[in-house]
Amino acid sequence: MWFRRVVIAVGAIIFVEASHAGCGRSAVEADGGNPVFSISPAHSPEDDNGTDGTSADGTATGALFTRTLSILKPDAVAGGHVNAINARFERNGLHVVAQKRLRLTKEQAEKFYEIHRGKPYYESLCEYMSSGDVVVQVLAGVNAVSKNRELMGATNSATARPGTIRRDYGTDSQRNAVHGSDSDKTAEQEIALFFGELELMTGAHPVF
Repeated sequence: MWFRRVVIAVGAIIFVEASHAGCGRSAVEADGGNPVFSISPAHSPEDDNGTDGTSADGTATGALFTRTLSILKPDAVAGGHVNAINARFERNGLHVVAQKRLRLTKEQAEKFYEIHRGKPYYESLCEYMSSGDVVVQVLAGVNAVSKNRELMGATNSATARPGTIRRDYGTDSQRNAVHGSDSDKTAEQEIALFFGELELMTGAHPVF
C-alpha cells in the first residue's frame, strides 16, 4: 500500500514515499485459469543493482506469481514433518496462503485421483490417502507449480534426488510425503476441490 508522508522542515516540503514490503502485487491476467500476479517494484531496479533488471533481494522484475495445490500426505503428517516441510517451501520462495488439516474419505480420495482410475495403483493409493490426516494447502510464488515439483522430487522416494522433500521424508512411491499439482490448469482444479474463493482471500491456517 503506497502512502505519501509530508514532512515540513526548515520551510521546505519533503515528500517521502514508501511501499509495503518493497513491492505491490496486482492481478494482471489469467493463465489457464490460474491467477497470475506481477511483482511491481517500489522503485526502479537501477536503484539497487544498476541496470540488471533485478531487485535488491534478487527477484527478477516482472516475475510472475502463480499458485499450486500441495498436500502433505498421511505419512508426513503422522511423522510430524509438517512444519519442516513448510519451512523448506518458505525458504525457497513458496508461501502458504491457505491451509487445512483434514481426513479424506475414500470417496473424496477417489474423486481427487480420478485421472488415475484403472491404473494398478489406483485403489491402494486411494486407501492410503484416506488412512489418516492430511494437510491441504495453497502455495504461492514465482512459477509455483514447477518450483514445487522441483522441491518435491521424483515420485519414488527411493530414487528421488538427495535433498528433495520426497527423498528426505518419504519411503516409496505412495508414502512419498507430498503431492503437488502438475500444471497451472490442474492446480486451479485441485484448489477448487478444497478451498472456496473467500478462503483463498482470507487464508485458513490451523495451529499445529
